[in-house]
Amino acid sequence: MRQNLVRNVLASGVVFALALAAAANADLFDRPVTVFINRFAGRSDLFDRVASVVYWYPTFTGAALMALIWSCWFEDEDSERRSRILSGTLAAVAAGMVSRFLQHALPTHPRPYYDAAIHFRMPLNQEPLLNTWHSFPSDHVTVFAGLVAVLFVAGSRLAIPMLIYTAVMELARTYMGAHYPSDLIGGAALGFLCVWAMQVPLIVTGGVRIVAWERSCRPAFYAIAFFFSYQVAMLFTELRSAGSLLMHQMSQG
Repeated sequence: MRQNLVRNVLASGVVFALALAAAANADLFDRPVTVFINRFAGRSDLFDRVASVVYWYPTFTGAALMALIWSCWFEDEDSERRSRILSGTLAAVAAGMVSRFLQHALPTHPRPYYDAAIHFRMPLNQEPLLNTWHSFPSDHVTVFAGLVAVLFVAGSRLAIPMLIYTAVMELARTYMGAHYPSDLIGGAALGFLCVWAMQVPLIVTGGVRIVAWERSCRPAFYAIAFFFSYQVAMLFTELRSAGSLLMHQMSQG
């Protein structure tokens, strides 16, 4: 098991490094691929609207993944397996925070629809609404890829299908001009790396204690777990929006 963890962490790290190299040399990979994908934008109002729905609503990615993680949780009551699911989910959230930090810290590239080098054409009836800082790696993909990694940790039979499904869904982020392909690849690698890294025996043993609390105080545990699961599935959007609003009001006052 230890050898597999080391292998998986190293493999994820290598993929992340390659994605970072691609992001630093956008003309070699990112811009050609994005320009090719962008050729299809604006041709079909229906297709553009479907892409927009997938892009904006985590129901089709985060909620689906969290539902499957809960399915794995209730599949059996093995404490170690549940501990790995719990630690992996927390790691996916932590990976998203690391990803957001890296967007500010790494000198890579702006989002495609702000990149003057490619003259990005927005899909029909869409406007660029997001931040203007660097886009590598995608924190959105980091969290949801991390949740896919949790399915692998749990041994779910749907892990590979959900990996493919999530990859297809997240391509909407390039189609909509929010991220280059390297942002998606780098985010996925970071999510997998963090989840695998959290599967070390020391952390899993600590998680077993929390699982024991679930058995002794189920009402409180599942109330907290439901609230947290909802926030993860929605990427804490409402809490982040409320925090931004409060900070804006305080700065104005």
